[in-house]
Amino acid sequence: MQKLRTLLLLLLAYAAATFVPGPGLWLRELNLGSNSVQPPQVLLATLLLSAGLCSSKGALRTTLKTRVRFLAMAISAWIIPLIAAVLTVAILWGGLGCPPRVALGVVIIAAMPVANSSVGWATSLGGSVTLSIALLVVGTALSPLLTPIAINAGAYSLNTAEQALHETPWSEGMGQFFFMWVLVPVLLGVLIAGRLHDSATERLVPVARRLSFFMLILLNYLNGAACLPALAEQPQLLTWPLLGAGCLLLTSLALGQGLASRSTEDQAANSDNATQVSLVLAVVMRNTGAALVFAGAALPDYAAVSLTIIAYTMLQHVGVGFLLGRNSSEPHHR
Repeated sequence: MQKLRTLLLLLLAYAAATFVPGPGLWLRELNLGSNSVQPPQVLLATLLLSAGLCSSKGALRTTLKTRVRFLAMAISAWIIPLIAAVLTVAILWGGLGCPPRVALGVVIIAAMPVANSSVGWATSLGGSVTLSIALLVVGTALSPLLTPIAINAGAYSLNTAEQALHETPWSEGMGQFFFMWVLVPVLLGVLIAGRLHDSATERLVPVARRLSFFMLILLNYLNGAACLPALAEQPQLLTWPLLGAGCLLLTSLALGQGLASRSTEDQAANSDNATQVSLVLAVVMRNTGAALVFAGAALPDYAAVSLTIIAYTMLQHVGVGFLLGRNSSEPHHR
């Protein structure tokens, strides 16, 4: 029942963004004392801080100590989406004549690091919050090096490697953004959680979990308000982007489920389920917010690229809420 409510609230958020976008647009543009600080950034930091508070004491240190196993998970969370993108492009572009700009959008999505909201979803769906945090931190740290390589390789193979792609803004402000609004709040939450007494943790975790979920729904509303009303008026624009994003999502999900099953064969049942959820989240959920920033700056005239990213943004949340939520157990705050 809880997972059904999660999915329904997510769908309601997208419906509100489509038909009542005004408050969301106003909130997106509201300046909080500085032109560089806006509500979406604060909401994101609050989401990750709350998720960090749900981690267990010393669990992050224990996770990172299993270097070989964790490194294999972190690398897989990068490689599997790229494999899924190759398969998607081969089917849709090579076989069905998908527009190359949609195919490029698929490549850009797959090249992004793990989504910030994957930690929030891990909190709600019974995943290992600690593992999700570790995969987010490592993926974000590696992204300035690996993401441009993956994007340029994909663009070259699609014959769309224009000069704009080599002038990527990834290193211009993105590192500061990830440090301030992603790494700092999530690590702060982990640090606070590690210093709380057990009684305080028991009282705080349920509140933090609810706050994290509320921030997740609100962020989806704000992001949807910026694009869904226009797309609702011209739904035909989303045909190929939806096909591309949907194919990438399903392929990533299938490959991620296979990886998760093999990675947790020797673990206890509860730990097995929590680890599987977090691994699948890390594979499937990509940082589409960063992808939109990249596409808007490097490829402003490629509307199909941005539409593909927007389509994946919606599908990844609805798909995760439905497919993982249907099978996951009650949350374990690991």
